[in-house]
Amino acid sequence: MQDSPDSTKLIPEMTLSSDNLESIRKAIHEADELNRKAFFKEASDIYEKILAAYPEEAQKNSPECADVLCKISRLFLRKGEYGKAMITGEKSLSTYKNIYGDDIFKLAYPLNQIARIHLAEGRHKESQAILESIINAFEQAGNNNDLQFARAYDCMSNIHIENAAFDKSVSLLKKSLSIKENYQGEDRIGEIGITLCALGKVYHRKKEFAKSKDYLLQAKKYIVEYFGECHVTTSDVYINLGNTYIGMKDYESAKQAYTAHHKINVKLHGELHFAVSESYFTFGIYHAQKKEYHKAIESMTKATGILQKLYGRFSPRIGKMYYYMGWVYAQLGKLTQSLKYYRESILNGYKIQSYFLTGVGDTSVHISFPLDFVGDLKNAINFLKQSNVTFKKYLDRNHGKIRLNSERIMDIEEIISTSNINLNNAYNILEI
Repeated sequence: MQDSPDSTKLIPEMTLSSDNLESIRKAIHEADELNRKAFFKEASDIYEKILAAYPEEAQKNSPECADVLCKISRLFLRKGEYGKAMITGEKSLSTYKNIYGDDIFKLAYPLNQIARIHLAEGRHKESQAILESIINAFEQAGNNNDLQFARAYDCMSNIHIENAAFDKSVSLLKKSLSIKENYQGEDRIGEIGITLCALGKVYHRKKEFAKSKDYLLQAKKYIVEYFGECHVTTSDVYINLGNTYIGMKDYESAKQAYTAHHKINVKLHGELHFAVSESYFTFGIYHAQKKEYHKAIESMTKATGILQKLYGRFSPRIGKMYYYMGWVYAQLGKLTQSLKYYRESILNGYKIQSYFLTGVGDTSVHISFPLDFVGDLKNAINFLKQSNVTFKKYLDRNHGKIRLNSERIMDIEEIISTSNINLNNAYNILEI
């Protein structure tokens, strides 16, 4: 793990007093610098000491406490602790409202954070409603140089990605980039890098891999300059570069990017951390793309093993991993194992109501293929129909996933109507 500074030496507790704003602001600055350098625990310790310097009632009317609460919420979100992130984010919003009333321009910071949490937990409609309120207010006011306006565009672009509206996503990100290029805050370089990275991700989804690579390499320059080589934001660039290289069939460059991503995560967090599980999982996807399915299972098993130690059977990230493990086992022709992991993925989605619930729909689609293969057409159709119910809650009703599902349901129903298949045979998925 990265060597950590001693936060107690950086900001002695006795120097912090709610009556001494200079000491509070100095502490916030020091914590922000630690956060930027990826010393997240040390930053969190200082943020908590700042809050502790205020009596509880005084916190409710302090702009500094409102700011710190939102930063703590962002740290919880980074760790995947969504419940704590939401509680702290809403407390920050309440404090901002106590101070500024319903001024949307002042509330945009905590509202953006709450929208991100909703999005991370798959509540796209709630996230979109908040973001639209921010974007509409800034557009109507012609306030085009505010960082929170750009961040709202960034977050909204992710919702468009989930709906496969990639052109809309690109349009918003380019608006965000324009705002950030004119922004004069000290974090300007880092913010530009983040949006360039997001553009690289979208062009990857559009399968325009050359553009994706160009944006990601630009992003890397900005992000390394601001955050340094060993930072989670830099790690994010590497994983997306790896994904783009996979799309370009440049497996050696992909492996180098994924290895850099993994090394940063291990250095920052040690082996037992969700970010490290993600990098093992990424190696699993890499091997699967190369049709090295046994190696893929080995890497994915390491990934899920870490998450099980950290969170137990159910967690937001593990559901997605089980989904891919089900797919890999299906490629190996091991249908019992495939169904087992698909089942675990669906149970995770419903149990925690988190890992994109659209992911539950995706898994329901994929679980239908091995069921179809072994002749359990009744369950295959049931899962396809359930996936459409899920998709319609979270995606545009004309989304391609819904259309393709509907076509496949019709195809299977035609097979059933023209054959003498026993619909009650084969597997009961809930008993595997």
